[in-house]
Amino acid sequence: MIEQGTKIHISYESVHKAPWFIWDWIINHPRIVIPAAAAIFAVIMGTIFDPIRTWSVENKITKKWHVESSRVVQWLRRSFQEIVPFRRQKGAKEQVWNLDENVKRIKDWIGENQESFIVVVGPKGTVKRELVIDGVLEGRPKYAPDFLTLIECFGD
Repeated sequence: MIEQGTKIHISYESVHKAPWFIWDWIINHPRIVIPAAAAIFAVIMGTIFDPIRTWSVENKITKKWHVESSRVVQWLRRSFQEIVPFRRQKGAKEQVWNLDENVKRIKDWIGENQESFIVVVGPKGTVKRELVIDGVLEGRPKYAPDFLTLIECFGD
């Protein structure tokens, strides 16, 4: 029996408050949260950087957005060179290699084994490309692969 003058007040306070409950669960379950966070991070980075990587590879091959080939940049460069001449002048490339000797040596290497390939290395501006294309492969059929189809195969 309850006495006449006594009142009982019952109140309920929620143990789990919404924002703090989620944070407590994240802190208390690192074996689940850390791999899930790493997976979410990887997905976000993939969605951000894969299109940038694909565009960069396409641009490198097709040179669609190549700044050096822009008419405006070429005009600015010519105008600037007229105003402020640089030390480097056209036709003043220093010939580092003895071209005739190297052309003969590379032709001999190509003739030895048909299934091998040769890598020509050297400092920038030492006419490596001209040595191979114009000197060694003169009179031979040249194959330039279509890299755009390769990009589309592996990029998507």
